[in-house]
Amino acid sequence: MQNNVDPRGQVSTSVDVLVVGSGPAGSTFARIVSERAPGARILMVDAGPQLTARPGVHVKNITDPEERARAQIRSQGPTQFPYEVKSL
Repeated sequence: MQNNVDPRGQVSTSVDVLVVGSGPAGSTFARIVSERAPGARILMVDAGPQLTARPGVHVKNITDPEERARAQIRSQGPTQFPYEVKSL
């Protein structure tokens, strides 16, 4: 991982690529940029809530059914209601 501290000890606030949105398109774009330009400084921002302790975990990968249900509701934004997700 690239260190973003300059020789004077200051944290760099510049990036090479800003990705707005961490959904499928934004995540894929950031991954492709990082593969094609490994030295690129990429900043991904998203207005949605952080649903898990580790950012970026898909709701389907939450193993605890109750926590998954809470995350699904939190992911809906301002209009939140429970819904059933059928397993395959």
